Amino acid sequence: MLPLRRALTALITLVIIATCIGMAVHNTHKSTPVVNEEGLRHFLESQYVADVGLLRAATISYPDNGLPTSPTITSWPRGP
Repeated sequence: MLPLRRALTALITLVIIATCIGMAVHNTHKSTPVVNEEGLRHFLESQYVADVGLLRAATISYPDNGLPTSPTITSWPRGP
């Protein structure tokens, strides 16, 4: 029984090590997402309501995306 237990322990250990190495290799090949800063700036500026100093509320909500769906108005950050 002892040799079977050692063999099983060694096999499980090898599987765990192989999984860790595989995950490490997989994560190093992921590229960081590229943010289009100019497009983001244009979008946010188009949503800004200068009269009240706020961003426009959302008109469409997607309840399955995990984000709040109420049409809240967010405050525009003031510069220094």
